[in-house]
Amino acid sequence: MRYPIERILYNMHVGNTRVKNIRGFLEDLGFSVHTFPPRAPGVDVQVYKQNQLVLVIEVTNWRISCYTSTEKLNSMNTAFRKFECKKLLMASFEDNYNTVKSKIDSDVYILALGYQTQPFFTWQDKNGDTTGMRPNDKKTKKSTKLKLQNKLKSMGLI
Repeated sequence: MRYPIERILYNMHVGNTRVKNIRGFLEDLGFSVHTFPPRAPGVDVQVYKQNQLVLVIEVTNWRISCYTSTEKLNSMNTAFRKFECKKLLMASFEDNYNTVKSKIDSDVYILALGYQTQPFFTWQDKNGDTTGMRPNDKKTKKSTKLKLQNKLKSMGLI
């Protein structure tokens, strides 16, 4: 078996892992947060402060070898343009960031974490490759939370 569970479920679970973590981090910081399921049209996270929408986030949890299509980037831009607040794209890796940077609207902040948050970390693909994967454990969550907090500070949101 190439994936530990059916591929579509695997992709949804991996994608939702980071979204759930981000929701918790933002709620800990006092924000109200609305999240949407993976593959739903639009942004993944809407962030409110005192009932005012202050930030929308598109979250990727890609592997190091994954790149996005122009169609997906256009879809992200379209989703972001619907909002009059700060916008953030959270990418997994610098390579993902460099691919996206020139194609995403200039008013969108980008945060490249440097890893994929992997809920199935003990599983390896058919080649045994876990490059860039980190388990969804306390250390990974702490790293993500710190990087997100620093980005929110630089954006003037905290």
